[in-house]
Amino acid sequence: MNLDTYLLFNSIHYVMKAEELLKDARIIIDLVPVPREISSDCGMCIAFSEQDLRKVISLASRQGFPGETRIYRRMARHEYQRIEKEIFGSETNSGTG
Repeated sequence: MNLDTYLLFNSIHYVMKAEELLKDARIIIDLVPVPREISSDCGMCIAFSEQDLRKVISLASRQGFPGETRIYRRMARHEYQRIEKEIFGSETNSGTG
């Protein structure tokens, strides 16, 4: 499974809470360093498959994480596209970083 989508929070506490939430929902994830091309206040993020995007958004929405929550899709080796949906606002595409 290709874990090509990244869920970012501005606190490692929220990353760890989301990790537990998503694992409990049996979503395949990996805790990884935030790619250099993506800025974040927290150095770790959650990688997951884009096929689970709706589930991830739904679970994060119900949990109600405070602060900014961002999702990026890897487009190429060093290129990421920011994805904004539902609780994260209207869909926005913003190249790298």
